[in-house]
Parts: sequence; C-alpha cells; structure tokens
Amino acid sequence: MNTYNLKKLNFYKCSSVKDYYRTFLVNVGDDLIIEDKQILSGVYFNLEIRKKNDNLHISIKLYCWSNKTQSNVPLEQSIWTENDFGGGKHIVAIRKHYDKIINNLFYTLETLKYHWQIKDMIYKMEHHTFIFHYKLLNLFTQKELENIFLKNFKNYPILNIPMYKTIPTKSNFRYSFLPHVINGFYIYGLEVSVDINSDDSPVIEDDNGKITKEQFFKELNKIGKI
Repeated sequence: MNTYNLKKLNFYKCSSVKDYYRTFLVNVGDDLIIEDKQILSGVYFNLEIRKKNDNLHISIKLYCWSNKTQSNVPLEQSIWTENDFGGGKHIVAIRKHYDKIINNLFYTLETLKYHWQIKDMIYKMEHHTFIFHYKLLNLFTQKELENIFLKNFKNYPILNIPMYKTIPTKSNFRYSFLPHVINGFYIYGLEVSVDINSDDSPVIEDDNGKITKEQFFKELNKIGKI
C-alpha cells in the first residue's frame, strides 16, 4: 500500500500544545479517463494528522468503497480489485492521477508556519458545512435539512481538487476544503429532487409517486429516522 508522508520538524517548538492524533476521510472523488471512458474514481484520502514531540506528521492513504465490507478500505482492497472494475489493473493509473494532487497539497502544507493554521484546517474538516439548492430551501428550512443529513448520511470534508491540479499559492490555502452542495437526496425509499424547470419547489416522491412534505416527514417519523 502506498502511503504519502509529510513531516515538519520542530513545528511546535514554541507551543505548549499536547501530543494529539486526528484521522479523517476526505472526499477526493475525481473523474478519470479509463479505457476511453470517463469514470468517477470514488477515491477518498485517509488523512492522518499527528503531533509527536515538537514535530507535525501528516500522512495520506488512498481509500475507496468495498462491496464486501460495505465500507471504505485501502485502494488495494476496494472495488477497483473486482472484475467489474478491472481486477486491479487500473490501480496504478489511479495512484498516478492522485500523485500530483497529493504533492501539491503537501507543497501547500509545507508553507504553513503556525499551529493555528493546522487547527483551522482540522476545524474545517470536523465542521464541514452544507449548501442546499435554493429550491430545497423553498420547501424545507436549513435546520430541517441539516438534521436530516447529520442524522442519516455520512458526510466527509471535500478537498478542492481543481485547485490542487495546479500548484496553489499560499494565500489560497483557506480554500482547500469546499462545502457540500446538495441538489437532492434519496433516503429510505423517498427521493427529493430538483427538476430543471421553472417550478421553484423540489419534487418529493415515494414508490407510488409524488408526496407532500408532511407525508415525507410522516414516513421518516414512522421508521424513526428523524
């Protein structure tokens, strides 16, 4: 398994911060061209941030979904080893695709000088925000939508992949992570979608067709998911 490492010596030399360890899954799904087809990689960074003595250690491993474990696992054990996904032959190409992105991210992290900058990065990953399509907010409140997503969906911080495909400047570090943009969702047989038309309300449907917001919450209440 490939592990990418960055070590900044004496980063905490003038700090009284105690040793700590954080680990995050960061959504870095990006389109790949494989066998002349555009495919979403489904890749995540398993990002580890550690303070040990006075040094800052950051490591990244590539993770992806496994149908066998129903969880994200190291790339070498993921769906990319299954026959339907090439039986492992695309893993080298996936690593190569992310090599530059990781190197550019490390380049940015190398420019950081202060502990508060790492604290800010950790805070953004622990408290990533949601941006909901205006049509969703015409029917639901922000609080209603956030409650649904915080309780029922696993959400991960999202790396700004377009920025890291080129070497970013130091001043752009604040834009390293992006908010979730939610246009619709599917939950327990209920689909909420934003149609491309002049109607300013989203469409809520169950297996039998369109339902109201009240019916939507009634169904979620019935199964204890709200």
